[in-house]
Amino acid sequence: MLDTHVDFYHAIQANLVSNPPLARSLSVEWEYRNRIHESIVDRLLQTSSLPGFTGKLVFGSRIGRDPSVRAGIPQPQWAVRLQDSSRRNSKGKNVAYTGAKVDDSEGEGDEDDIPKEVNVDTDLVISLIEKISTSD
Repeated sequence: MLDTHVDFYHAIQANLVSNPPLARSLSVEWEYRNRIHESIVDRLLQTSSLPGFTGKLVFGSRIGRDPSVRAGIPQPQWAVRLQDSSRRNSKGKNVAYTGAKVDDSEGEGDEDDIPKEVNVDTDLVISLIEKISTSD
């Protein structure tokens, strides 16, 4: 999810001047995906607060992906929430996720064409991600 965020950021920046309509279209898709990722992070945080959960919610990295590609790119709000949760958990505090949302409506541009709510079956999204990650 974080790699997708970074890839969209680079693609939008590369097209801002040379192809503004494409940059706008990519921005709309980026915002849509970020809303889906927000929903996935909500579920991960809910799962991590279940009794008996002993895992860690941390970002991985793709094999062969240059980590410097992420340098200087602001993280999306869902990534910040996930990192904050991991930091609190690593300090030994019991963190219960309340489902509170952060208002991230500071974006620019016309947001009428961006869905305000995404009703996505997260089980289907996770299944899709698993299929993608296991395919060559």
